[in-house]
Amino acid sequence: MGEERTAERTGAFSVKKPWIILDHWFERFTAFCLSASGIFVLIMAFTVFYGVIRRYFFRSPDNNAYLVVLVLMLACSVLALAQITRLNRNIIVDFFGQHFHPKVRVVISHIAAPILGLIFCGTLAWKSWDTAAFSLYANEKTVTVAVIPVFPLRAMIVFGIILVSLTLIAQLIRGIFLYIKGNTAVTK
Repeated sequence: MGEERTAERTGAFSVKKPWIILDHWFERFTAFCLSASGIFVLIMAFTVFYGVIRRYFFRSPDNNAYLVVLVLMLACSVLALAQITRLNRNIIVDFFGQHFHPKVRVVISHIAAPILGLIFCGTLAWKSWDTAAFSLYANEKTVTVAVIPVFPLRAMIVFGIILVSLTLIAQLIRGIFLYIKGNTAVTK
């Protein structure tokens, strides 16, 4: 009892506190990425509107509008994945889970699923990084009117996959703690 008070007065902290702080800042960053994705959707809508007006009213199509929409669509989908995964807003089709014991459901959804997701994301990140590195090495550029380098686009995919992987690691750690504590009322 006296040791706990001494630890509180000296400012000692447990391992849980840095984890909570890191988790909080990661959640804020992924929420920012999700908000940026929403803004990108709005910009894509205006860009498509601009392209349609230019093509059908002025009879002067702008090929750069299509390129801008493709780049923003890539950024939108890649940046939003981590927060969507974190909030469990992905589509889950579960025919058999309701028949299992609650602890088995925790193991399947919060331990096995993140492990399988990490295997998938690891493979995808590895192959995407190979493609991005080759793109940087070969100085690959788009074959359009507006020539832009391809490496940042491919590196953005790797960045998004890393964010999703970090989210899956956090879910795995939470799932292990849920299983150890015996808590089957899972909200996150």
